[in-house]
This record gives sequence, structure tokens and C-alpha cells, in this order.
Amino acid sequence: SLEDIPPEYRELIPKEAKDFLNGLTDSDKAVLKEIAKDYAKYKNEDEALAALKEKSPELGAKAEKLHEMVKGKIDALNDEAKAFAKEIIAGARKIQAAVVAGNKPNLAELKEKAQKAI
Repeated sequence: SLEDIPPEYRELIPKEAKDFLNGLTDSDKAVLKEIAKDYAKYKNEDEALAALKEKSPELGAKAEKLHEMVKGKIDALNDEAKAFAKEIIAGARKIQAAVVAGNKPNLAELKEKAQKAI
């Protein structure tokens, strides 16, 4: 949920992502947690989205809409910025999957990852 994100970072989250997070029901969160636990078995985002749609078509459609919005913004970047954005998003997804699976990284680990990205 949005409350899991430190307040100083919430303003950096796009409105569409905030709306998605705020609109999640407990059932939606359970489905997302289940998908995140199997994160490693999906070869790409499309496979993960397909699995999500299979478990919850409505949630899958919402997630796909958000995914397409982000993808469109990334596709509009130049090649160097696009590569950087994809690298950052891949790292963030790994962290998110770990958190959802119950393995929250500590602050030192997050700072280390941020420093590597910078």
C-alpha cells in the first residue's frame, strides 16, 4: 500500500500509481502477494501480467493500464535514459517482490542500492 512507502518518497510517485495503490482491496493485495512470491518464474512482465489477469481479470486490467502508461513514458525517452529507467524499474520490482513476499530490505540495503544507481 501507499502507506508502506516512506512519506518523503510518496510525492515522487505518479498520480496513476497512487490511484492504483489506493484502490487496492484486501483481496487485490492477496493476489498481488501471490504473484510476487512467484516473481522469479515469470520470464518477463507480460507473463506476470497474464498470471495476474488469470487470477483476477479486473485487477489485471488495472495493472495493465498502469503498466502501459509507464511503458509509454519510458518509450518516449532517448536510448540512454530508457536503458537507465529500465534498470531502475527492474531493481525496484525485485525490491517490491521481496517486500510483498515478506522480506523487507533494511534501510542500509536500500541506501546501498540507491548509491549504486546514482
